[in-house]
Amino acid sequence: MRSDIYSLIAYGFYPAWLLAGGVDYLCHRRSDIEHTSGWIEGVFHVAQLATIVVIVLGIALFAPSLALFVIVALAGIAHTALSYADVRFTQPRRHISPLEQHAHAFLDVLPIVAIACWIVIEWPIADGSWRVALREPGLRAGELAAVLIGIFVLGGGPVLEELWRTLRVATHDERQAGFATIK
Repeated sequence: MRSDIYSLIAYGFYPAWLLAGGVDYLCHRRSDIEHTSGWIEGVFHVAQLATIVVIVLGIALFAPSLALFVIVALAGIAHTALSYADVRFTQPRRHISPLEQHAHAFLDVLPIVAIACWIVIEWPIADGSWRVALREPGLRAGELAAVLIGIFVLGGGPVLEELWRTLRVATHDERQAGFATIK
């Protein structure tokens, strides 16, 4: 059963999250993010991606421990909080289409469900310590490549391109005014 749930996370939730992220990215392009909500929304997306990197690499690379459970759970909570702040900031500045809202639902829920499933299956074998150590045995080379390509190329590429696009359009004064808006 443990390997079935891991397969669900690896071959179900993770690709579905990447697909939802691709749909979200296309919705941002269509809504002209660089001229509406701009670079601040792009920064929110980079921060959200950073939390997902912690979750994915934590689950994929490290042995279960109390410390890792806390780190991954906190990253999941941070991702959810950033998602809320992102939409709260963006909604008055540009139209968030029903398709984009639906993509957000997947982007918000899949990490939390994956974390919950992972904790349930790993809890009995966690060593109960607060140390963080690499998983033994680790992922095979092909599995590791798939995880890294997924998170950094398919996830990170669009997010960084979007940030670059929004920063390129923003003037220095707009960037300074944007920081005042966030505070």
